[in-house]
Amino acid sequence: MNVRCPQCGATFQAQVGPVTCPSCMHSFTVAPEGRPWLTLDVRRPSGELLGRMDRHLVRERLYAGALTGLEQVRPAGTAGAAAATGDWVDLNTRPEFAEVLQLIGADLGARRIAQQQLRGWRKTGSAVLPIRSSAPAERAVGRAIDDEPKSRVSWPLLVVAAVLVLGIVALLWGAVG
Repeated sequence: MNVRCPQCGATFQAQVGPVTCPSCMHSFTVAPEGRPWLTLDVRRPSGELLGRMDRHLVRERLYAGALTGLEQVRPAGTAGAAAATGDWVDLNTRPEFAEVLQLIGADLGARRIAQQQLRGWRKTGSAVLPIRSSAPAERAVGRAIDDEPKSRVSWPLLVVAAVLVLGIVALLWGAVG
C-alpha cells in the first residue's frame, strides 16, 4: 500500500507495521488500511474548515442535508506536515459513509462534474452532453436506411400476367358468343 511520511511528506510502498522513511529516515508505524476513522476533521471543497466531528455526527449532518458528500475529511489530529501535503480525502470515498450517501440519493457524479467545471478542471461538459451523430443528414453520403427501395417488376412477370388476362378474356368472350 502507498504510505506518506508524516515528517517529510514523501510517499512510498510499505506494509502494515513499523516503517522507516527512505527519504528522511523517520521511523513510524503504519496502521491497517480498513480501520474506520472515529473522529474526523471536515472541510468543504472550497477549503473552508468545518471543524472536528465524530463519524456519527457526520452521518447525522448528511441525513439533515448540512453536508453534501463532497466534503473532504482526514483523521482528527493529523496536522503539521500531513496537513501541508494534503492528506485530505473525499468524504464519498470512505466506506463507512457509502451506505448513508446511497440512502440520501446523493448524485455525486453530477455534482463532481459541476465542481470540476467551476474549478476549471473540466473544460467541457462532455460527460453530460448528449452524443452527437458523426455527420448531419445533409452531408451524409449514400442512401438513408429508411428510404423505401423502388420496386422493379421484371418484364417476364408482366408478360405472363398479360397473357393470363387475355386468356381469361378470350374464354369469357367464347362463353358469351
